[in-house]
Amino acid sequence: MLQKFRNAAQLRSYELIILCGILLFAFLLRILYINEITQNPDFSSPILDASFHDYWAKGLASGNWLVPDYYNDPMIQSIPYQKSPGYPYFLSFIYSLFGSSHLIVRIAQMVLGLANCTLAFFFARKWFGNTVGLILSSFMSFYWIFIYFEGELYAPVLLVFLSLLLIYTI
Repeated sequence: MLQKFRNAAQLRSYELIILCGILLFAFLLRILYINEITQNPDFSSPILDASFHDYWAKGLASGNWLVPDYYNDPMIQSIPYQKSPGYPYFLSFIYSLFGSSHLIVRIAQMVLGLANCTLAFFFARKWFGNTVGLILSSFMSFYWIFIYFEGELYAPVLLVFLSLLLIYTI
């Protein structure tokens, strides 16, 4: 009986080391990507839907709903839910804590992406075993679409996090 316990504890330590390696790899990929996108012109001046989310979140965080001269009025105060409000509220929470820095938002989303890798591991380990958990976590760590959307002002990173959290808790 004691031998089985030692083997299980040893397996957990190897599993933890592998998971930490996967998360370190995911962290390095995200650091490299965020270093690359800071050179883009739309990094500090979002366009299209990202600018809509940014404007809405800044309005919620500061209470200032003045529309810049170069931007058409999205009429958020008169038509409040043209899009789902969850992501702009998430952005406004970050803006109210750390200011309206686009770099901080992207760093927070990258941290959420690392949390997604970890949640995917725990979800898959719970239902399918250790090996599947590590494989899913590694796929989540380098799947380029996840990394791309973590660097944009769009909702998928938050949706993936909330979906994984919901599925894991159910």
